[in-house]
Amino acid sequence: MVAVYSFIWLMVCVLLQVLVFNHLHLWGGIVLIYMLPLIKMPVQLARSLQIFLGFACGLIVDIFSNSPGMHALTCTLTMWMRLPLLHMFVISDDIKSGALGKNLKGMPLYARFTTLIVALHVIVLYLIESFSLFNLVPLLIRMIVTMSLTVLFTLVVEAVCRDQ
Repeated sequence: MVAVYSFIWLMVCVLLQVLVFNHLHLWGGIVLIYMLPLIKMPVQLARSLQIFLGFACGLIVDIFSNSPGMHALTCTLTMWMRLPLLHMFVISDDIKSGALGKNLKGMPLYARFTTLIVALHVIVLYLIESFSLFNLVPLLIRMIVTMSLTVLFTLVVEAVCRDQ
């Protein structure tokens, strides 16, 4: 049941990404809404299933964004690195219980984890997209804006959902 709920939540966010958020460019960056279910994916799911869902999410975004495999690679890498990054912030017993989110150890810890995983995702995505460091300043601005917007959106959604 957890896998079905995670899959549905992931597909809703992917649809919102390709239909709405890919077309909203704010200060040179976009909100990567599909990161929210990737970050919040239950750790009870098999790691291979988590990585596959990340790949599928990225592939669907690639198909609708006309980006040749960039999101698929980045989402696969993000999901592969998610558990080791999570171990940097959370005790193993808490990870096994599956309690992720700000209610685990507080909003600052969740914010740091979210910022780190979004930063990894965005840096890899934009480095693959540009495939060069020729225009470094515009690239860094796009990275910072996209990271900031995505982290802000993720934390706002987490805060709103937590209060309900």
